[in-house]
Amino acid sequence: MTASRYYAVKDTYTLPAQIISGAGGIRFGRGIDMFDPDKPVLVPERTPFFKPSRLLKEADDEKRYEISSDAVKDAFSILRTETVAQEAAVLNTHFRASYGISSIDAAADMAREESRSSVSAYILLSHVGETRSLSDAAMSVNEDLDPLAEHLEDDTTAFTQFRRDFGTHFIETVTYGLNIAIRGRMSTRDTARRQEIAATMSSGFGAVRAGGSVDAAVQKKLHDAGLQINCEINCGGIDPARPLVLQGFDQIAGFLADIAKGAVKFRLAPVALTLFSYWNLLDPGKFPRCRAMLNPHQDVDIYAPSSIFGIPAGTIIAWHPPKEAVRGEGENAEIMPPPGWALCDGTHNTPDLRDRFIRSTSTAAALNRTGGAAAHTHKKTQGDVAKKAGLVTATRKAIIDITEKSDHLPPFITLVHIMKLDEKTWSSRTPLST
Repeated sequence: MTASRYYAVKDTYTLPAQIISGAGGIRFGRGIDMFDPDKPVLVPERTPFFKPSRLLKEADDEKRYEISSDAVKDAFSILRTETVAQEAAVLNTHFRASYGISSIDAAADMAREESRSSVSAYILLSHVGETRSLSDAAMSVNEDLDPLAEHLEDDTTAFTQFRRDFGTHFIETVTYGLNIAIRGRMSTRDTARRQEIAATMSSGFGAVRAGGSVDAAVQKKLHDAGLQINCEINCGGIDPARPLVLQGFDQIAGFLADIAKGAVKFRLAPVALTLFSYWNLLDPGKFPRCRAMLNPHQDVDIYAPSSIFGIPAGTIIAWHPPKEAVRGEGENAEIMPPPGWALCDGTHNTPDLRDRFIRSTSTAAALNRTGGAAAHTHKKTQGDVAKKAGLVTATRKAIIDITEKSDHLPPFITLVHIMKLDEKTWSSRTPLST
């Protein structure tokens, strides 16, 4: 197994339905390509993997469930967004329509850019309804299934063909529900204000949601903070019809007040999916090639990149910090690495690369070895030809005699090295602008 197939051969996934792209809609048994888990894609339904059946059709998640707003009893929860990665995940899941976000990369670019001049906080009102499973139906593999990938000689080509035809996983379960996400954005770089913003929004909107009114002091605090507030509703529809993207405190508060009165009916939509690998459904007697390609228990175990952006923990790069990443002036200036990264100064389990070059190796035993010297001394020798490395012979056969330490550095420019941290190490660190 190559490193690039790590995600494609995992047994199962659970992920938000909102981040799935592709045409045709979410349905039981539908194939999804998880080759890049940050960009899951619905596969066009050319050849059905599963045998069509009446029960399968009845269990199809195209069915929408209607509930009245008085069934939405859940309280607001504050979403954790202490890093650019966490904020990007929230934007990609809950605010796609508000900002025209189509991928985690676009969400990350937005979160990174806005973190230069503002701080955002997020609260979520959610309702989780019924979970339906493909096993509720008479699931069976299509008897006429004959994957083209099974007949291709090149393994890489065959694997790509299978992904294009069926994806790497199929939708096994669908959870229906709705999410009402609210974002408050403040023009400040003081990240300590994030919790304050979230708590104030939760208090204000929570009072409306409970059927009361917003305390005058809370409303004044929201106004004085200069918050840009918007809301996005993820559901299958609302009766009476209204926009699913709301702007400003008054519009959002009015909507929440209607929910409190039971004046709104929601049609639930898929909010979470469980995906299963095709591997165990492929008959080894009929499809040995395809089964082997998707086998999650292959001989070679490759550790996955731990970042949601696909950068393996431990990656080291040379970095020229932008001015926004330099705090202070002169000798007291401090370089602040991007969220999820650390300076290679010997802290946070990084190697100390200050005033050092990197020497490559292919053996684990040689990792972290140090050597070399910043300066060295030439030794005097005799004879017409120098016998020591670094000595030269002049045209008159006079030996250059250097007995003091001297530097022999090529022209250089000084940058910093930074290392990608693993999720466990960096998720608790306070983020800085990138």
